[in-house]
Amino acid sequence: MKNTRLIFVHSLFYPDYSAGSQMLSDLCFFLVEKDFDISVVTSKKMYEKNHELLPVYEEVKDVKIYRIWSSNLGRQSYLRRISDYLTLELSIVFKLLKLVKKGDIVILLTDPPLLNVIALPFVKFKGGKIVNWLQDIFPEIAVEANIIKKESLANKIITKLRNIALNKAEINIVVGRLMLKYLTNIGVETNKIVRIPNWSDGSMIKPLSNKDNKIKKNWD
Repeated sequence: MKNTRLIFVHSLFYPDYSAGSQMLSDLCFFLVEKDFDISVVTSKKMYEKNHELLPVYEEVKDVKIYRIWSSNLGRQSYLRRISDYLTLELSIVFKLLKLVKKGDIVILLTDPPLLNVIALPFVKFKGGKIVNWLQDIFPEIAVEANIIKKESLANKIITKLRNIALNKAEINIVVGRLMLKYLTNIGVETNKIVRIPNWSDGSMIKPLSNKDNKIKKNWD
């Protein structure tokens, strides 16, 4: 396994410190210390500094980071978000076509959404293997947000393709019991689901007694 290259794909990565980016950054830097060959494909953006673009390529603590172009319209409307996501996903696919070699394991997070559906045939074509690390479930979130209607043809088609992509993956990582149960209920094979809860840095985040908790005092 240590001779196999792991390619992680997410919309944000170090030095960005949004939740998904921090989880991924922690994992990648940990795996590099264990002698894994780690690459990351991500955007040039940071969540809180949307117009401050990062370098196209750099190595941080031996993690190879490939940052790709996407539109940068912002999060002020769904249309702008969708445009940014679509251009990012197209750029990701082109980068994976150049980057992936036979035997590589490509770990796809769920931001940008439905990337596993779009990237699946291209990664398989290059001889790579796909792992889905599911922090969210799409298109269900889009339905709950009233972006698309549950009864619509678009939702039915996307859901069908998504389910196929989940079953075609090597494994699907879920973060909780309810997510595991949901995937099982929609027909994902149980031998293709593993539960790995999200984590935090135990050296930095520790429980405090009520009398020592400054936030509790400040917020009354």
